[in-house]
Amino acid sequence: MLEAREGYRIDDKKVTELLQNLVDSSFLVKDGDIYKPSDPLITRAF
Repeated sequence: MLEAREGYRIDDKKVTELLQNLVDSSFLVKDGDIYKPSDPLITRAF
């Protein structure tokens, strides 16, 4: 889905890096293998 939207291939390493940046910035939390917004307001904003 992200690749189709951006129009080019995004490798797994880059996706992992981007997700980790979002976790480090407290936008996402990791729950097992699933990433979730850290706050309900973030869900509504995006």
